[in-house]
Amino acid sequence: MKKAVLLVFAVVLVSGCIEDLNNILPSSFVTPKTVEKPPDVLVVQNQRVYPDPVPASIKDGDSEFTFRFEVVHTGDVEDDPAKNVKICLVDSGVCDAKVNIECGVSQEGIEMYPGQVESREWTFTAPTNDQIAGMEATCPIRYNITYSYNATTMLSFDVISADYLKSLQESGESYSQEISQRVGAGPVKIYFNFPEGVIFRGGSKVVFNIVLEDKGSGSVYPGKLTVSFPKEISEINCGKGSSENVNNKNVVSFQDVKFVGKKSNPIRCSVELPGDVKGIKTYYVKARFEYSYSLLGEEDVTIKPVIQ
Repeated sequence: MKKAVLLVFAVVLVSGCIEDLNNILPSSFVTPKTVEKPPDVLVVQNQRVYPDPVPASIKDGDSEFTFRFEVVHTGDVEDDPAKNVKICLVDSGVCDAKVNIECGVSQEGIEMYPGQVESREWTFTAPTNDQIAGMEATCPIRYNITYSYNATTMLSFDVISADYLKSLQESGESYSQEISQRVGAGPVKIYFNFPEGVIFRGGSKVVFNIVLEDKGSGSVYPGKLTVSFPKEISEINCGKGSSENVNNKNVVSFQDVKFVGKKSNPIRCSVELPGDVKGIKTYYVKARFEYSYSLLGEEDVTIKPVIQ
């Protein structure tokens, strides 16, 4: 059995009616102890143009240049692959690509596993002297990297029985609530936030917020969030989330979770904790967010006029 430690005792959790808890101000919610993986999954490296600068064409298409870069999956070996990866040209100004490298609806994406490197080498033709009016010009090479990924967070917390909590109080001891979360790799992070000073007492109800945050350098598209609770946790209420039993877990799902700026709106949930706990028992809740992500890469290529 886990040891109780001496701390100031602050009980926010109450049994019975939940209405007062639902009115807790957002500022009263705090993030528990968190271990978090880096946000980067796919990153660009070794981006370069040659020759540099690029001479203008004297006649159409007689001056070419190559734009090269690498996309790397920087995750650890245990991290998920990035799926449906597409690397496409968005814009090249007055410089023309030699082949079609724009994204089409029918284009198939690839999977990239941790440590995998995908190289791209694109050839363009420079504009003519006449096209740039004999002056130095710039071709803005813009490309897009899109991929699908899953954000995960594993929450663990202790539930203490009412009898054991009472015995600690009677003996002059206080109880330190154990709550922690492990946040997985990827630009989108899922966080569980709880009322400050909360105690998870068996048979009582507790509220918490779930917030998704985009910590990457790109843009996230709306996706599906699922939260899996142990079967012992009942009376799960997460607003518009739909509930079902999957593999002996109580699962709540949310379709098309959207972001306002870099964060989602908080999702408020309330649950009833198991009342048959003996002493202290640890429970786990897993959250998973399936989403697509977009990164924009760029390189400004200098075109020099040719003096004839």
